Amino acid sequence: MVLINHDDCRWYWSTLRASDPARVGEQQLADLRSIQREFSDRFKVPIEAYYARLERGEATFERVDA
Repeated sequence: MVLINHDDCRWYWSTLRASDPARVGEQQLADLRSIQREFSDRFKVPIEAYYARLERGEATFERVDA
């Protein structure tokens, strides 16, 4: 199973009502790690997690470990 979260997610911006991109990014990564652990424990399968960003017009995927 693969989980992907992405940079500049409007849901996080509206939910956190934040103006600090670093704060939003930190929360996204924390949530991604949390759900990765939860799914891995619940379903007893390895879960890969990635954080997607646009860099110079191309999608990049950074692996995130729980």
